[in-house]
Amino acid sequence: MNYSDKSDRLYSKRSKNATGGGHENRTGRKTVENDPENDREKKELNQLWNVIIDCVKDNKKLVPVGQYTPGIKEVATFHIE
Repeated sequence: MNYSDKSDRLYSKRSKNATGGGHENRTGRKTVENDPENDREKKELNQLWNVIIDCVKDNKKLVPVGQYTPGIKEVATFHIE
């Protein structure tokens, strides 16, 4: 997936490395765009979108649990409060 940061008008597209993964990560983001590159990513983005919309609708939030470290811990986990 490609990501863009609109908070400072700089756009960051995911750059492919030798293993085909990776993207630039910057702090201070207020808006993040996600541009799926294939059907699987579109389906996963739609699932995430529905979870986020349900949280907003019910006045809940997603809170990160633990850590996500590419190459070490490949799963990002969130708790819905």
